[in-house]
Amino acid sequence: MVVVGNSLRTPAALQAACCLQLGDEAVMITGDASFWQVPGLRVVVVR
Repeated sequence: MVVVGNSLRTPAALQAACCLQLGDEAVMITGDASFWQVPGLRVVVVR
């Protein structure tokens, strides 16, 4: 479960869960560095 053990709020957790469901090649592009804490999620943080 994405929310348990993370400080992500529900909308962010839903985004992370959707990205995880897309598979290993999916990358989440975001401005929120808190997504780094989600195990297995590939994240690119833009500034």
